[in-house]
Amino acid sequence: MENIERKDKYDLINETLNDYFLYISDTFLDKHIYDFFRLALTTEQIIDENDEMYKDDPRVYRIMNPEYDKLEEYLSYSETLQIVGEYLRERLPQYIGKFEEYLNNGIINFVVDPSDEYAEDLKNHACYSHEQRKSHTNIVFEHNYNDPITIIHEFMHQLNSPEIKDPTLTRKLLTETISIFFECDILKYMQEKGYNKTDIAKILHKRIEDTYSLLSTIALDMAMLYNFKHLGNLSDKSLEEAKKIELAIRKKSQEEYLESVDVFARRIERDNAAPQVLLSYLIGTVIGIAYMQKNDPRLVENFSKLNDMVNTEETDVCLKAIGVDINKKGSVSELLEQFRKSVIEIDVTRTHESSNLSRRK
Repeated sequence: MENIERKDKYDLINETLNDYFLYISDTFLDKHIYDFFRLALTTEQIIDENDEMYKDDPRVYRIMNPEYDKLEEYLSYSETLQIVGEYLRERLPQYIGKFEEYLNNGIINFVVDPSDEYAEDLKNHACYSHEQRKSHTNIVFEHNYNDPITIIHEFMHQLNSPEIKDPTLTRKLLTETISIFFECDILKYMQEKGYNKTDIAKILHKRIEDTYSLLSTIALDMAMLYNFKHLGNLSDKSLEEAKKIELAIRKKSQEEYLESVDVFARRIERDNAAPQVLLSYLIGTVIGIAYMQKNDPRLVENFSKLNDMVNTEETDVCLKAIGVDINKKGSVSELLEQFRKSVIEIDVTRTHESSNLSRRK
């Protein structure tokens, strides 16, 4: 029998899940909830196994080791803009005019001095304000390798931010995929130009680490969604009922299940962040990091097309445009294998590269 306090939690959870299903009903996400549950668990496992593999090697920058977060290379404001400009002209010439337009009309706003009081109230972000009917992008400089990738990341968000209506579910799910791919691509470009490989590896690790921190929450979100979809309103009996279907609850004992209920209720009370927000980072990180294993010149073109179609096409059509078919046997497995190789390669870079590498100017 449920206690009164837990009944209130179930009321909150069931109301929230019901509202969300009204939004995602018959969409790509609705059809693939369990696939994303498994993707979160497998991605977590890959990262954990890699970290464990290098646990006895102090030279390697390990994903969950904050000791190595500090970037060593300094980048001036002018050099950052030079890198971004050259990257756009070489890789994305169709966007250089729009980038210069955004700089000139104030849509892109730089805070160059991170100690400025104004900087304390700003976060790096790009959005369209429907109230003000105005686009804007704020970027606070750190004067290191984070600056070029932040500019590219937020610039791509700005390019696919709709100005008239709310973003589609597809755009919400895949906008991070676009931005993370291009942040990985500009890092690859910088590496080709002779910039410090160790700092580049650290930034890539930070992206992986940030996504790693979301994986347990994503798995819990997908588990709750999946079981609500198949069982209806959740209760103390849900674990027993879920075991009769394809299980999508990580915690298999009743005690652990009730702990998950508590965690999910607190998550809703704390921020009520829609599941697609966190899920977008998982999709983007896996694809962006995995594709660093590919030396396909068509990738930049394909992701540029994705950037242009993400507000009008369905999610599965968009993913197929960049070579991911979740319905095709082996497609996700191949993607995860590429992701695993990239994670290992990034760690190996820390082993073999000096932190004092000089770079070409």
